[in-house]
Amino acid sequence: MDTASKSRMFEPLLQFSAEHRVKAQAEARALLFEKFPFGNGSDSDPLMQNVQAALSDASVAFRLSPVQRDVYYNDSGTAFVPYFIKKMLLRIKGRFVVRPGSVADLQAFVRYAATEQLSYTIRGAGTWPFGGAVPQNNDIILDLSHLDFFHLDRDARRLVVGAGTVFADVRKFLREQGFRLKQDITNPHSGTVCGWIATGGLGLGAFKYGHVRKSVQALLVITPEGDMRMLTPEDPDFEALFGSEGQIGIIAGAALDVLPESYISKPYAFSFDSAEEAQKFMQLVINWGLKPTSLLYFDPHYIAITYDIEKEKHTKKLNAALKNEDDFAIQRERHEL
Repeated sequence: MDTASKSRMFEPLLQFSAEHRVKAQAEARALLFEKFPFGNGSDSDPLMQNVQAALSDASVAFRLSPVQRDVYYNDSGTAFVPYFIKKMLLRIKGRFVVRPGSVADLQAFVRYAATEQLSYTIRGAGTWPFGGAVPQNNDIILDLSHLDFFHLDRDARRLVVGAGTVFADVRKFLREQGFRLKQDITNPHSGTVCGWIATGGLGLGAFKYGHVRKSVQALLVITPEGDMRMLTPEDPDFEALFGSEGQIGIIAGAALDVLPESYISKPYAFSFDSAEEAQKFMQLVINWGLKPTSLLYFDPHYIAITYDIEKEKHTKKLNAALKNEDDFAIQRERHEL
């Protein structure tokens, strides 16, 4: 793919700006607090002022309130780690947040950080459960959530997404347009598309369509030095980005193949006496040339834990229904149990 074709593919994303949203949010805050003026020290950090000055009005830089710290100092996994353990082993602290509202501003920040040798932590949806989005040692937090652009080229069957686009929004949008993703994340309410690519890209649909890299036509990448690159499968660095976790560049955008949603989903469940028997069955599926979209394996421990959780949940609902003498709810929960 030549450079002109790559540029045309990502042109809608490169033109995207969150300036209108940023202005609307600022006006809403001003209206909300007009009778309660207060300062949060947001102007007291010269570095934050310099960063903001390097960006356009589509982007914001701000210090964290106590409530915001609870969000930005955790992800979907580390939120469950006891506070005293995290305090003992780590120095979780962020200096301030930068939320770019355009790809140009994302590139400008990364280039500024490289020039000034600033350390920063990249955060998409905060759903990677191993602490990668949690700031340490007073890092700047680079929040990509406003880069939630997506665009569908129906004729090319191609979807272009920005770094902050979450799966739930893409899935809903594609369904309304009569399309679907080839590969999807296993947690239906979790993660950004670009973050998923950066952390591996394996999930639902992989058995039939392969790893997500087989569906990615191109990636828009900001290198640690702040350069912008558009990579296709023909480029030698393309595959290295899958599972790189942001270490060799920020995936600022992705162009993926999509399919018309013209299929019927038929789930089947099988039980086996051992993992070895399940493995033999999977080999038979391959030998027979069958192509299910996905194969999911649940071991006995997972099933037992899930059963206990669901039993507790429905028992509570049943007790509430009995207390309220709700016959319909009582019947429903007894059926679930």
